[in-house]
Amino acid sequence: LTTTGCLSLIGLNEAGIAVGTTNLRTTDARRGVNYLSIIHKALSQRDFESAVACVETATRAGAHYYYLT
Repeated sequence: LTTTGCLSLIGLNEAGIAVGTTNLRTTDARRGVNYLSIIHKALSQRDFESAVACVETATRAGAHYYYLT
């Protein structure tokens, strides 16, 4: 799912990896990578562990909870 001109909001790639976020806010927002960019990068991965690493290692700017399956 996306909107015209935007990166992925949620998605399922051909490797079967699904990624999205909730809109629950956390308290650790800071300067860093936008959550849409993190989702987009995770969806470009070929295996689950790499997708998880995209979320875990990113310096996240947006305070969202991510889910990956």
